[in-house]
Amino acid sequence: MNNKVTFPELVEQVAQYANTSKRMSELFLKELFATISQSLIDGESVKVKGIGTFKLTEVSPRKSVDVNTGEEIEIPGHKKLSFAPDKDMAEAINQPFMHFETEILDDDVTDDQLAAIDAGVAVMLELARLLLWLYSVPAPERELTLAEVLSRRFGNWYDKLLELPEKYPDLHNMEQLHRIRIKLKRFRYALQSVPELAPDARLLRSLKYLQDMLGLLHDDYINTMMVEKLVAAHPKTKELRYEAALFSGWEQAKADAALEALPQQWEAFSSQLTEWKNKNL
Repeated sequence: MNNKVTFPELVEQVAQYANTSKRMSELFLKELFATISQSLIDGESVKVKGIGTFKLTEVSPRKSVDVNTGEEIEIPGHKKLSFAPDKDMAEAINQPFMHFETEILDDDVTDDQLAAIDAGVAVMLELARLLLWLYSVPAPERELTLAEVLSRRFGNWYDKLLELPEKYPDLHNMEQLHRIRIKLKRFRYALQSVPELAPDARLLRSLKYLQDMLGLLHDDYINTMMVEKLVAAHPKTKELRYEAALFSGWEQAKADAALEALPQQWEAFSSQLTEWKNKNL
């Protein structure tokens, strides 16, 4: 019951099933886990058809007791990763146990024992879901070449980048702009690390310029909130209000200029990206 599948073992299992190399299997699994992780970090839920949905849920602050001092403490609110299985997956997992009947537990069963049972069952179910999904992936007819893998991966990335303005249309929503910036940053770093795709210097400069422009807007948003909180904390300090007004005006002018230039810069980047994609993918 305590056995677990390690990552190298999972790599080997996928490689054997897909009739591919361990290197290709490892690249696939790392990319899969990285994509899920980054999507969750970006605040998005990840739904895998036939498997279920990964998402972050808010956990409210709660009071507790310090076991060392006996003093009452508050555990801060935080986010927790949760998984909701797809209906078909839940039924497939529970099918072997459908004939089981409810068993009344003795009164002397402790909460810790119940928690340990629930935790063990949860771990086994999550592993079973992952393995069932992996075994449902059709095996390729042949092992892909490095060029084909890169072409598929970056071609998919290209499609998603061009969809960003439609997915995040509000240029005044700093959370949306920050997500675009993170995705552009990841793409630029990945592109620079793959010389086989011959990244064009103009494209890299355009990517960096867009990233810096979005970073300026995000910094302006954060700085504005910090200044507002500072002024609110010291309402009677006239000099602070004066300096804050000067600073905010200067920052706002830069932000307005960046917002005005952003659509044109994105259009230029999209054109360069398409030109690069048609030439290299």
